[in-house]
Amino acid sequence: MPLQQPRFGKHEGAGGLFRDAVPLLRNPDPRRLDLLPNLGVALTETGRPGETELLLAGAAGQSRAAGSERDALRATIQLLSNRVYRSPTDSEIDAAVSEAERAVDTLDAMADDVGIAEAAIALEYLEFLRGHMARSHEWAFRALRHGLAAGRLRESTQAAADFVATATYGPLAFNRFAETAGSRLFCFDEPISGSAGHALMMIGSLAAADEAGFREHERRWREVVERHGLGWLAAAHELVIASVETSTGNPDAAERRLRDARDVLVSLGDIWWVATLDGALCAAVAAQDEPQRFLRLADAMDVSPPVPDRQIVVQRNIVRARALLLRGSAADAEIAARRGVGLAESTDLVTDHADALRSLADALDARGLADEAQSARAKAAELLRAKGNLAALAGQSGPP
Repeated sequence: MPLQQPRFGKHEGAGGLFRDAVPLLRNPDPRRLDLLPNLGVALTETGRPGETELLLAGAAGQSRAAGSERDALRATIQLLSNRVYRSPTDSEIDAAVSEAERAVDTLDAMADDVGIAEAAIALEYLEFLRGHMARSHEWAFRALRHGLAAGRLRESTQAAADFVATATYGPLAFNRFAETAGSRLFCFDEPISGSAGHALMMIGSLAAADEAGFREHERRWREVVERHGLGWLAAAHELVIASVETSTGNPDAAERRLRDARDVLVSLGDIWWVATLDGALCAAVAAQDEPQRFLRLADAMDVSPPVPDRQIVVQRNIVRARALLLRGSAADAEIAARRGVGLAESTDLVTDHADALRSLADALDARGLADEAQSARAKAAELLRAKGNLAALAGQSGPP
């Protein structure tokens, strides 16, 4: 069946509660100024960036008038984060990154863990938007560290999700995941970072074709997320884990995992993660050699609202290329695949770049351009080798 559009669930309710509470607090009340950036997050993540812009621009001005530079900075940081949802240009992203980095320096001097965690989340969003996974990964870790220190559930869980995602999609080799989990996650000795550690261990085991290791860490991961009620974080991790399951030859399990995660993310109205998940779901179904089911999903994705994220744009071109190829339009499939490759080349989205190259190889094979197809597959294999995805390399073959 066609993919659903996201419904606004838990986040929508939270936004309504915030809006009901804010008018009850007098304008200069510090509690109100502290609350407004959180309301901005709730509005943004449920698809209402315009309302966020109006709210936080006013909040920044009110905070400065009240003499609270800290609250003005926090409102400004959420405004910068909101730009992610407003289809910014490259120059606007560059300017936002520079401003957010200056804010971090100021908040660091204040020793403000809350503000630093919020700013680090904004920065990892902005770097993710332009496909800079290594930079986003480091900001996610800083957000996790300061979010945990401040006792901030939202920033800590977001960072724990994005730390795993950027590690998986970016240049960090899979054979370093166990070391990363041990030195940067398990050392906090608490459930949010612990769940991310086990997720990394699962992914590293998948890439190494270590079935026993994967099952053991999946058991531990589930125990943590279920015992501590980390439903959203579990869904975000499952999306990433499933993408590696598909690449390592188990797309059926990946699809089941993705559909379970999608139910959670749709119910919470989390637009960005749903858009990312839909690309992964198309890939999982395509790998099962069910063309009609894939085409239904691909068509739904093609007409869904665009999200201005380099990874999602690359994935949409890969899905479009596969759909065109199945419909006999090899030349158009090549154009779409080349667009995906071109977009990936200026990023460190290693796994998506490899997928785009393999999609291009399939289109070139269909056009009888065997030498060019072989060259594209060799480049994909080189990326997978550098990433350390041994299981995907073992399963890589020629044209389907």
